[in-house]
Amino acid sequence: MIVQIAPCYINLDIETGGVANVVRQICLALNEHRIKTILICGNTELGKEVAQSQVIQYSDYLTIYIVAQKSHPLLGSSDPIRKALTSIGYISVMHVHTCFSVICDASLQYAFRSKIPYIFTPHGKLSPGMFGHQKMIKLPYFYLRLKKYLNRVTEIVVCSPDEAQYVRELGVLAKISSIYNGYQKSKASMVSESIKFVASQPYLLFLGYLEPRKQPDLLIRAYKQSQVCGKFKLVLAGPDAYGFSDELQSLVSSLGLSNDVILTGRVSGYDKWWLIENSIGLFLPSIGEGWPVVLAETIGAKVPMVISKSCNFSEINQLGLGIEVADFSESSWAAAINKLCFDHELYTGFKRNLTTHSAAFSWTEITKQWINLYTGIINEATT
Repeated sequence: MIVQIAPCYINLDIETGGVANVVRQICLALNEHRIKTILICGNTELGKEVAQSQVIQYSDYLTIYIVAQKSHPLLGSSDPIRKALTSIGYISVMHVHTCFSVICDASLQYAFRSKIPYIFTPHGKLSPGMFGHQKMIKLPYFYLRLKKYLNRVTEIVVCSPDEAQYVRELGVLAKISSIYNGYQKSKASMVSESIKFVASQPYLLFLGYLEPRKQPDLLIRAYKQSQVCGKFKLVLAGPDAYGFSDELQSLVSSLGLSNDVILTGRVSGYDKWWLIENSIGLFLPSIGEGWPVVLAETIGAKVPMVISKSCNFSEINQLGLGIEVADFSESSWAAAINKLCFDHELYTGFKRNLTTHSAAFSWTEITKQWINLYTGIINEATT
């Protein structure tokens, strides 16, 4: 029995983002391969309750336990998650996605004490940009509680090789490997008229939650400084789950960009895929990430990207898939925008390399790596 642990609600039938999307794809692949799996997930999304605590028999091979989740590891009881784990019986391997939550941290403790083989994936929670938020609380909690569980983990699997460095710098000694996130191309269908309107002229694309950590405001100011402004549009696509869009709209207005910057709101399915595929490039100046799923989706769409170092994809230079910007100055990002949009030879090279590497980032290939890892751990434990 393979047990997947996630702090947020996982809807297996609907495309999601972030950690939920990764866990969803892994569970669906395990189910497709008829591997007995239990998913234990929280009942919240971005801090809001979206589901009731219950047990759902998704298929003959996949069962879902939805348990109440609190926003902070020191809040609320860990009894629901412990009861769920105890009721399962024999567990071959447990995979815990992220930390600093009641569900995940109690699961790490349970696996540690029960001597169950367990895997941990931080999904960026231990990278400087995310770990630094509330660091005065997180740091002592990490060293007093979490570190001992991570030192005894069977394997830590990060989303990219860059992320492994952050884990090592915290003094964690366990085995660390990396498996990228993936993409699944949406089936062709009718594109929403509102999304079609976006492509009335060439556009740069930001895709993700509209939140300060991802810095769409920096991108707007850099776009204003660039030579692209007035020639191409800037499209900001993603949900306003953090109430940041009003501030962005005010910035757009103050810079005189009301006719140049478009906020689409949440996009999903073929609308999202079409929006990526028809853009000039993806631009993500985030200060805190694991390895964003949107990078895999952009590679799958064979579209070049401009990203920050905090996206943890330094291999972008080696593979030649886009530009990594070393800092967060508006002038550096404006220069990168100009370079991607106006250096035809460079852009053509990126497109050629993306065609070469795109298949390796599909969820089909990525989930094969996960299944091989689980199988290897289970076989080793039984011999």
